[in-house]
Amino acid sequence: MKFYGNKKTGKLLKGHMAHGVGKEIQLLGYEDILGKNNYQGQSYYIIRRKTEHGYVFKKTTSKVKLKFYLQIGWELVKDKGTNQVPDDYFQQEVIIDNL
Repeated sequence: MKFYGNKKTGKLLKGHMAHGVGKEIQLLGYEDILGKNNYQGQSYYIIRRKTEHGYVFKKTTSKVKLKFYLQIGWELVKDKGTNQVPDDYFQQEVIIDNL
């Protein structure tokens, strides 16, 4: 499953909720975390970090790298081996506020 990260709120949007509008959803401030044509979300840890301009997302498959990133202030958003996202990090709907 593909995941998009909301750079403003830091929440994840599951790819099936934006099926067919990938380019448009990115124009609304969402980041394609896995990259083009990659739908293997269960293969990655997804982490985020708050910056002065919003949130930055990163993926990794390595437990060692994950531990390092967590130690320097990144936050685990989605665990590896599943497509489940905790409610605190899951965006239920797309809100278009720039019409």
